[in-house]
Amino acid sequence: MSAIIALASGNPEEAAQALSNAPVVGATIRSDLELRLLHASVAISQSSPQTPALVRQALAVADRHGYVQTVLDTAPQLVDHMISDSQLYPRSKQLRELITRRPQDAQAHRTLSTAQQAP
Repeated sequence: MSAIIALASGNPEEAAQALSNAPVVGATIRSDLELRLLHASVAISQSSPQTPALVRQALAVADRHGYVQTVLDTAPQLVDHMISDSQLYPRSKQLRELITRRPQDAQAHRTLSTAQQAP
């Protein structure tokens, strides 16, 4: 929890410190994914060269187990990163699903659809 708060406060160093005390692997698939997402988020915030590998590993777990919403809830900045650095993430199906399920993108899609249907 302290890593999430530190990331939200714009303090990736504090988040990295909090994660250094976390277990290497989560007790459940979801907790393991959350740890992976937090490590990827810290890497994104610090512009680490390990970022693409950490993002891909986290997304592989999310994809395998259908945890799209967990990605959005735990690491919303990950989607922005994947959009801005899309050349690093060729699996566009994952990115499309994440984008369409983001609250702000879903609202924009509904608004556009409604506007297109108006007489």
